[in-house]
Amino acid sequence: MKIVEQHPEIPDSDKNCLLSRKRTLYFDIETTGLNARRSHLYLLGAMWKENEHIILRQWFAEKPSDEETILREFMKLTENFDSLVHFNGATFDLPYLCNKALYYEIDNTHLKNMPATDLYQQYRLLKPLLPADDMKLSSLQRLCGYSRKDHHTGKELIKVYENFLQTGDPETQNILEQHNYDDIAGMVWIEQLSPLLNLTQGQLAPLKTEVVTTEPDTLNFLCTYEQKIVPDTLTVTSETITLTLTENTCSLQVPMLTGEYYYYYKDYKNYYYLPAEDRAIHKSIAIYTDPSARKKATAETCYERKTGTFIPAFSPVLSPAFQTKPKSPDKYYFLVNDYLLNEPDSLATYCAHLIRYLLSHTR
Repeated sequence: MKIVEQHPEIPDSDKNCLLSRKRTLYFDIETTGLNARRSHLYLLGAMWKENEHIILRQWFAEKPSDEETILREFMKLTENFDSLVHFNGATFDLPYLCNKALYYEIDNTHLKNMPATDLYQQYRLLKPLLPADDMKLSSLQRLCGYSRKDHHTGKELIKVYENFLQTGDPETQNILEQHNYDDIAGMVWIEQLSPLLNLTQGQLAPLKTEVVTTEPDTLNFLCTYEQKIVPDTLTVTSETITLTLTENTCSLQVPMLTGEYYYYYKDYKNYYYLPAEDRAIHKSIAIYTDPSARKKATAETCYERKTGTFIPAFSPVLSPAFQTKPKSPDKYYFLVNDYLLNEPDSLATYCAHLIRYLLSHTR
């Protein structure tokens, strides 16, 4: 068995990645097949932070019988950590290691019970948004600016390892180690997608939200964030609204619509409808009207009309929320006035709603 240790550097934008947490261990394995009973573990890599330095250690099986020693070394290492980070390890790496540990009668209780973050499972939710052909680790690394030196697939490397077993060629071994190194070191780079994921889930608040321009038929909003939210410019257009994400800003172009819209009262049983005036009034006021001029309101007739300029939304995040007639529960509109444009909380709520909707409904 050969042990190699290196000290990768991570991009400045990723100083807040999972690696910065204490007692967090990244890992990745290379095997000669998918079935633990019919294949061998020939390379295991792990990365962690220790005394402000990053350590990436690899255990390489110079012969198939080395895999038991590799397993025991790794299991011993995991006892120093509280959590794991991997890429799609929940479906392959972890079950593979546990099955191997069972075969060699190695205690893997700590490994099985460690909380783990699967970066693939996290970021696959972003697939409709990302300009990537697929959600493979190498594709996401390329998107986030990580330049791999290795371009082999895991399947291709099985033949490479078989060649090493026959020749012992150091260059062949370097190819295998480089693939594993790129897989592990590059995981940190794809964590640049975390702010975008948080934004999609409504978990990232801006430092500032403002109206930057008002045109005859468009309002332009700008949200500024403390951190970089996308590795590259991203534009999403839906329902005539355009969202552009660049570095640490979100820009929204929202159409302004002029016309008549309806505010529907929820408790229609407490209202009367006035057909001549085409509006509803509360029963406490309706008692002063001619009984022949009113009738009990229904959910469809319990509204107040308003003419003006409005901006669209997809849920009633602000009040009052207007709708079109007939009642359309999937579309809402807010009146454009000084209060909306100059009230920071309302602006932030409205923009956060649009951003989350556009990002989560892009298909």
